[in-house]
Amino acid sequence: MTTQYKNGYGFALASFTPVQYIPSEGKVMYAKTAKVRVNTMASRADHSAMLWGTPEVKNMVKRLAQNPEMVETYQTRGREVNAYDLLIITTSEFVDGYSEYCNYYNSIGMRNRIALVSDIYATMTGVDNQDKIRNYIIQEYQNNGIVMVVLGGDVDLVPYRGFYCHVTSGAMASQERTTSILRLASAVCRLTTPPTFRI
Repeated sequence: MTTQYKNGYGFALASFTPVQYIPSEGKVMYAKTAKVRVNTMASRADHSAMLWGTPEVKNMVKRLAQNPEMVETYQTRGREVNAYDLLIITTSEFVDGYSEYCNYYNSIGMRNRIALVSDIYATMTGVDNQDKIRNYIIQEYQNNGIVMVVLGGDVDLVPYRGFYCHVTSGAMASQERTTSILRLASAVCRLTTPPTFRI
């Protein structure tokens, strides 16, 4: 069993296989009943910086949880007046090209900001530029509650770090290559095209 977090809300994840197959004997056995006992303890890690109590986040967490009543037990915080929703990370040469994009999202009530990779590299700590970008996104999520990130440029302009993850669906399992930026500030993200990441 592991604990994973979605926008600061803790989820206990476990798997249980009630069927056992013994190929050498040609037998399949299954459990008719199962008793599961879960012992919990407080986490030493502080996830409160990830906790946003917006109605959208609460509704999503309630839909995912098997015990949605627990959502109300979390001490959440509201967003500041100057908070924004959409972070665009790009280079100075592409800023003007995003004006129509920004205007559209502003018109539908999704406030946005553009951050230059040069500013991020100069102000953030990290082992490399990809780490600095990741740390900047985490900072903006914690401080402003951003919900979307656009990496505005090819990998030579806005670099990413790749990683592999094991994806299981029913009896099928595969490994897929995706970008480590998905590990941003919360555990569950959706990748859409063009590269917009939902937190």
